[in-house]
Amino acid sequence: MSVTPDIIHSIYNKYLGREADPEGLQYYGSFNSIAEVENAILDSYEFKRNDLIIRRPNWLSAWKACIIEEAKILFIPIGKNAHTSILSAFSEFKGIDWRKMQVSDELVNEHGRDRDKLHYALSENNTGLLLKDHSPSFINDVLARKDYLRIAVFRDPVQRLISAHTHFFMKEVKSPLALRHSQEVFNAHYDEATEKYSIGEHELGITQFVKFIVSSNRYDLDPHWAPQYDYISAIKMDYIIPIERLDLLERIIAARSGKNIKIGSHNVMRGAGLDSERHIKQEVRDTIEDFYWIDRKLYEMAKVEAEQISEAF
Repeated sequence: MSVTPDIIHSIYNKYLGREADPEGLQYYGSFNSIAEVENAILDSYEFKRNDLIIRRPNWLSAWKACIIEEAKILFIPIGKNAHTSILSAFSEFKGIDWRKMQVSDELVNEHGRDRDKLHYALSENNTGLLLKDHSPSFINDVLARKDYLRIAVFRDPVQRLISAHTHFFMKEVKSPLALRHSQEVFNAHYDEATEKYSIGEHELGITQFVKFIVSSNRYDLDPHWAPQYDYISAIKMDYIIPIERLDLLERIIAARSGKNIKIGSHNVMRGAGLDSERHIKQEVRDTIEDFYWIDRKLYEMAKVEAEQISEAF
């Protein structure tokens, strides 16, 4: 489907302050969607030189942010913070039957579980739930509006890291999909002499995992163990909800939409002997707390403020 000249002129006027020239009409007329034209214009040298400011999402995994228009909520999902459970609930709330959607990723089709297929189905299809499904003008409007609440869920940083370690380095250590995230960590512990990965069990494994994290550039870390703060550092938040109080997210959505939502428990990882902080050496625990100190502060603040949110909704 091509974009009409009238729409192209409208986009030019909105972002460049002028009518489209013949070359622009011909070039952008071959594009398949308005969003593609808008994105191309926003990336143009002419737009970059003018004084118009457009809000564009530039935080970690921004394209995965969820828009619940019925409740006027922009939800910022964070890896290992009930992301799958919340995404599943949002899909059901909006009547999205993701199981019927095509997924082109062969590894997902062959090895993926329902939780994997949920993420890939939504990422590969336009459902209107994710930020990436919308045009720059719509996204700018949502980010500029004061009646949209920005919400994220935070988790105890030590427990979050335990969950990631259990998931990727114990429970699904051989999964081809998990290796997309864990391969870099394994490579860092590869022993060329023995041609084996020097990944140990329990404390040794978690210690090596933490060592990899603190030795890496934090901005290059996989989203599942990147600091939670990095997800929200470029967007002002209204509410940060502790993961233990997902009922608050349910209540906020219900109060603002008039429609109930139930967030279940999906992708819960509990490792043998690793589901408690007491199994981690103090030195490792201190290292985690130092590296994720902002996450700790925001999480503890969220627990205190949860009661205030409860009273408001």
